[in-house]
Amino acid sequence: MQLVSIPSACYTMGVPSDKALAAHEVCLTPFSISKFEITRELFQRFVDSSNYITDAEKNGGCYTISAGKESLNPAATWKNPDFYQSKKDPVVCVSWNDAQAFTAWLSHSSGKKYRLPTEAEWEFAARSGGKQEKYAGTNNDADLYRYTNFCDKKCIYEWNDPSQNDGYWSTAPVGKYAPNGFGLHDMSGNVAEWTQDYFADDYYAVSPKMDPKGPSAGTAHSVRGGSWRSQKGALATTSRGSAETGRAYDNIGFRVCREP
Repeated sequence: MQLVSIPSACYTMGVPSDKALAAHEVCLTPFSISKFEITRELFQRFVDSSNYITDAEKNGGCYTISAGKESLNPAATWKNPDFYQSKKDPVVCVSWNDAQAFTAWLSHSSGKKYRLPTEAEWEFAARSGGKQEKYAGTNNDADLYRYTNFCDKKCIYEWNDPSQNDGYWSTAPVGKYAPNGFGLHDMSGNVAEWTQDYFADDYYAVSPKMDPKGPSAGTAHSVRGGSWRSQKGALATTSRGSAETGRAYDNIGFRVCREP
């Protein structure tokens, strides 16, 4: 697993012109973040080593889309989502709890502290160091297919974009698209990514300046980056989403951070 070192810095998180994404200054201490999303291959090593059983396997499946509506699919798990994946594709159908179990195993195995990135860390890294970068690596909508896997002309959903072709209708092997300024791949698209933070719509209004870690409690966690089945708006580096903590989805995976 390759990591990229991210320096300490302050930046303006959010969007100045958007009340819901209220711009505010954030300062971060140094951390490292995985260059790629966690793959099925790496997740398999974790499962084999720990005999771990995911939430989807225990609790009736993974959420997928059928007839344009997201619903629980009892047959879908990380081993067999509702589409083919290679071992180099990002793992999906994993809940926030499953991602926590993976980071705990990785920390124990390595003797170093791993966790999910906070929302503030994720956005700073995705924006190549807090730059005004609409998508991870580019501000240009017209060549988005070079940087990200999203709902393009190959996408099977009615909200697809027929003007672009990223080459995949579902997930793509990690690293297939151009990186951002930090050398990070798939921060926009491919799979949306769990963060460490609980989610609250109004958190930006009360966020501390130094290393914000999200609300102290909640029932859902923040998800960032958009995915293979997202429209372009969800791929924005400032876009926020959420998902219930114990649920698994066929378009959500994760990457990890390591503390200094």
